[in-house]
Amino acid sequence: MPIRGVWRFSYSEGFKAQSRLKPLVDFPDVNKTYSYEELPPFFAHRIPGLGQPKVQKIILEEKIDAHSEVELLKRFGKLSISNPFQLLYV
Repeated sequence: MPIRGVWRFSYSEGFKAQSRLKPLVDFPDVNKTYSYEELPPFFAHRIPGLGQPKVQKIILEEKIDAHSEVELLKRFGKLSISNPFQLLYV
């Protein structure tokens, strides 16, 4: 059974200081820390389908727990071709 916790999201100070990019629709207030019991879709979509042979190979070679959204997001979620945002983990 996966370990459950709280997912938190907040904008970096660098994002707050810029004016080129708008806040995400799901996270409109740049000064708020958002908390969720489940991984929000914006982040969940960054985890590739685990049935893909290339993904399975990486999971096996790097000994990633395929049941851990934290490990999967950390390994696969930093960059996405669907948006310009880069994830930082703190």
